[in-house]
Amino acid sequence: MRHCWAGYYCREASISPRNANCGNASVYCPPSSSYPTPVDPGYYTVGPVSSPGEMQQAEDGPFRFHQVLCERGHYCVHGVKYECPQGYYGVDEGLTDPLCSGTCDPGHICSVASPSPTQQVCGTD
Repeated sequence: MRHCWAGYYCREASISPRNANCGNASVYCPPSSSYPTPVDPGYYTVGPVSSPGEMQQAEDGPFRFHQVLCERGHYCVHGVKYECPQGYYGVDEGLTDPLCSGTCDPGHICSVASPSPTQQVCGTD
């Protein structure tokens, strides 16, 4: 058996390093995978186009080969990374709730993907 390439999985007796596409964002396949690995809660998956710390790229398609802990200001569900919505903040890494860590503090504005409940004081530019 050949070693399977990143983004693919190869069952026993496979003769191709690209036997089967890994799947969707909820799984990833590091090199030499026999089966897709389910992404852990609070993580997102990346492939040949996406980079950790950036938003995922659709071009990665079914070829994801690594999972990354969801960064502050974001939440991750089924391997997909989302920005915390305006008015909410995400102070911790690895969030899984669409409401992130909660609403921003009274008298403050939180823009999309805010990592702080006091991102900007109301009434300032």
